[in-house]
Amino acid sequence: MNAKKFTIIGLVAIVALFFYFGMNAYQKRVQAAQEVQVKAEQTRLVRMHSPVFGPQGAPVTIVEFFDPACETCRAFYPIVKNLMAQ
Repeated sequence: MNAKKFTIIGLVAIVALFFYFGMNAYQKRVQAAQEVQVKAEQTRLVRMHSPVFGPQGAPVTIVEFFDPACETCRAFYPIVKNLMAQ
């Protein structure tokens, strides 16, 4: 009886390890594909006439879409400006 339990526990552990390593490999592959897509699409966000603040090689890019007639945009304006100041 103990041999069967150890065998089953061992098989479950092996399956769990394969699942864990497979999941990590899949996440890395998806993340790499997304990074490539972001790099390719990055030029669509910044145009020649777009105002840019800060260094070009910054690790974070904040794109602000602001419409003064929009109530939600007006409500978030101070929050966005606070984030940019930080």
